[in-house]
Amino acid sequence: MVDILEEDAAKQGYKPDASVAGDEVINGARPSPHMVFKNLDMLNITPIHSVVKVDDTISGVGEAVNAGCWGVGVTRYSNYMDVDTPEDGEKLSDDEIVKRVEKTHDLLEKAGAHYVIESIADIEPVIEDINQRLAKGEKP
Repeated sequence: MVDILEEDAAKQGYKPDASVAGDEVINGARPSPHMVFKNLDMLNITPIHSVVKVDDTISGVGEAVNAGCWGVGVTRYSNYMDVDTPEDGEKLSDDEIVKRVEKTHDLLEKAGAHYVIESIADIEPVIEDINQRLAKGEKP
């Protein structure tokens, strides 16, 4: 599955520095932290509390929490929005979108997300806030 997504992303000019799928770790995929740890090992990144994991699923947020890094949930394009294509999303009323975003927000927050944003476009203020918190000695 990840291979297919990476091929499509590459066509759009995106190539991740590292990528680990659930079947590439021995001790279990999300919400276990092993995929995060393997990515960090591949990228030679430490300490864990300097890492921000962004995900649109409960298990992905759980992975961040279990790894000890910052977890950011993304609502608008989450699996929990029950929208399979951009065309499906365009058919939803504004009220229905708000309702689904709020439901998804609650799910990701209950999963332990330190922050929940609507879109990845909203990540910059979150990173700024995390950097300020780290400067004060805070950790996730």
